[in-house]
Amino acid sequence: MPLTVFVLGVREASPLVAIVSLVVSLLILLQDRKSIACKPLWKLGLAAVVGIPVGVLLLQHAPEEVLRLVLGGFVIGFALFGLLRKNLERLRHRALVYMLGFLGGVLGGAFNIGGPPVIAFAAIQGWSPQVFRATLQGFFLISGAVVVAGHGVAGLWAENLPCLLLWCLPFSVLAVFIGRGINKRIPHDRFRTVVYIVLILLGVSLLV
Repeated sequence: MPLTVFVLGVREASPLVAIVSLVVSLLILLQDRKSIACKPLWKLGLAAVVGIPVGVLLLQHAPEEVLRLVLGGFVIGFALFGLLRKNLERLRHRALVYMLGFLGGVLGGAFNIGGPPVIAFAAIQGWSPQVFRATLQGFFLISGAVVVAGHGVAGLWAENLPCLLLWCLPFSVLAVFIGRGINKRIPHDRFRTVVYIVLILLGVSLLV
């Protein structure tokens, strides 16, 4: 999403990325469905469904610069905290899954970047790369379906959306299989560090 914004702008990019992400999530889940952590997934998904309408309203009315700065700051702050403190298990709390799921829904509805809060939750759990990948894509499938519907109801689909999808989807499908190969090659003990570094890069791109 941050990269697509450089080309299209937020209001045009968000519905496009939402639909592409939905297709990507479905493809990944067909391959990795046995690795899903089902109980946390349903809690995250339920909280996200509540937050998505709030995000769609923000996309329609709120200044995107302010929300982008808030998100970027949150992502960078969490990632730095995770890199400096290896043991995050003390952050586990029953309410955390609902809080981060709701925040992911809000950000997903607004900018289709609901991943960082959910990635933060997954990092705290210490899941293996396979469970991490499958459970996140399960979340994106649930939230993505609601986001796509919300964008359609709110009249945010651009006239050139079908043409953009024809260009994007073939490359996205190819990327799924490339990403699967990379995922299998990442050592478990280094996986969390890689996640935090990616989060920092994502946060910086949002701020810039």
